[in-house]
Amino acid sequence: MKVQLIKPEAHDAPGIYELFMQLKKDGHEITFADVADVGEIVDWISSSENLLYIARYNQQIIGVMRAGIEKGGTSHSCDITIAVSSEYRQQGIAKTLVNYGLSDVKHQGISVARARVFSDNKASLNTLLSIGFSVTGSFVKHHYNDKRNIYVDDIILYKELI
Repeated sequence: MKVQLIKPEAHDAPGIYELFMQLKKDGHEITFADVADVGEIVDWISSSENLLYIARYNQQIIGVMRAGIEKGGTSHSCDITIAVSSEYRQQGIAKTLVNYGLSDVKHQGISVARARVFSDNKASLNTLLSIGFSVTGSFVKHHYNDKRNIYVDDIILYKELI
């Protein structure tokens, strides 16, 4: 499978939004599910506060990574969020997309990447750990998983981009 990794342009915003809404419909709990409309994604694409990267297969956007750039004294760092279409998971797309995005982020002068992942999201945790992220802490019982009726921790991960 040949997946194209690129920085999106404004015309990609509807496809990105469609991916987010599909993930929300499928019941995935991701921060991208809170996106209000396509205009918000267009704003991300044109903003210097966000660096976006997409994975495309057969003209369909199947993955997105956003690196939110910090400001002021923490402008050397970013917080990343990743989403991959349900039907394309467990094929290495998230790992490839994150490596691609972090390589570009590093060239933009960012030296530290962070991510927060729910403790019950083993696939995302394993992906980030496999590419060199380390667990640095957690927010205990940060999120209530109403499907499982339990609280889950928010795991904080860190990677130095050297």
